[in-house]
Formats: sequence, C-alpha cells, structure tokens
Amino acid sequence: MTRLWHGALAVLVLGALLGQTEGVIRTGTGLVDLFSYFTIQSNILVMVTAALIAVRPDRHGRAWGILRLAALVGITVTGVVYAVAIGPYVSLAGAAWWYDKIFHYVVPGMAVLGHVALRPRTGFERRDLVFIAWPIIWLAYTMVRGAQGSPSFAAPQDRLSRYPYDFLDVDVHGAASVAVAAVVVTVLMLAVASVYVRAGRRDRRPVSAGRAAPGPPPVP
Repeated sequence: MTRLWHGALAVLVLGALLGQTEGVIRTGTGLVDLFSYFTIQSNILVMVTAALIAVRPDRHGRAWGILRLAALVGITVTGVVYAVAIGPYVSLAGAAWWYDKIFHYVVPGMAVLGHVALRPRTGFERRDLVFIAWPIIWLAYTMVRGAQGSPSFAAPQDRLSRYPYDFLDVDVHGAASVAVAAVVVTVLMLAVASVYVRAGRRDRRPVSAGRAAPGPPPVP
C-alpha cells in the first residue's frame, strides 16, 4: 500500500506539473515565474520524495530526513495558507482550476495522510530542522527578484504583481506588513516541523532485530 500510494502521488504531481508547464508555454507566460512559486517547489519536493519512497519505503539517513521534512512541512503550510488566505480570492476555470485544486488541496492531503497512516514512516531528529534554510532562501530570492527584476504574477482584482503571493506584495501592503507576514509564516513552518519531529523521533531510532527482552535480575 505504501508503494502504491506514494507512486500514485508522484505520478499525480508529475502530470499536473507537465500540464501546468504546457499551459504556461502555450500562453507565453514565464516559466521562471511558474517555478518561483513556493507551491510549485513544495509539490516538486513531494513528487521526488514520494517517488523515492515508492522505490524503497524504508529509506533513512540524515540527508533523507532533511529532504522529507522539507517536503512535508512545505506542502502542509502550502495547503493551510492557501486554504485560509489565498484560495478564497482566486477564481479559475478549465484546466487551471483542476491544477489549482491538485497543487493546493489534493497533494497536501495525500502527502500528509500518507505520512501519518502508512508504514514504514520517516522519523525525524531536531537536526533535520535545518531544512528551514530552503524557505528562507526562497523568501530572500522572491523579495530581491521582485524589487530588482520584472516578474509578473497574477494577483487579486485581475492585476499583475511582482510578487507571487499577495501577502508578500510590498507595493500594496508596505514593507512592515510584509515583514510581519513573513515572520508569521516562518513561525508556522517551524511549528509544523516541530510537530512532525516530535511525532516521528521514535521512528528514526533503529531497533535491533531479534534483541531479547532483559530477564529478571539474578538472585543473590
């Protein structure tokens, strides 16, 4: 079941990514902008880790723990933030509507459910929290590119923005508000990561096969 679930998840993300990429190429919008979305990067991490689990479910190691935690936290926060702060203001139709639902609802749900319900499950250690370097680098890249480059992202009220998400739009909300929003999302990511780490630390500790339970102490 673990192989089937994660294999299906990887194929689903790949199909949606290919479809979305084809749409971007056809309409002439920027591929760089597409892959600059945190949503897309999170889905790519889920696709890679799900494919690796489908090939070998009992993966372990420090690099794997960091990669898997990044995928889980990224896609969890993607789903939560989109459902609460972004999704209600997005209006799409046709294929774009389906891709939106896959990236923001189906994939987050399948990724979290697969991790929680299926075994073997990746366990984590506190050191895996170094994954937070990825969203911090992404944020720095996004803000610098928005300020110095010429990206073009769809924004509420049928306008275009230099930033992929409205809560990061300095032109609309100002630097102070964006800074607060960035801190809130970062704290949310660390909180979600801490839940995954605390829940899964025991899964990372190897158990010696065939180890007998200790017997009663010798009688003097």
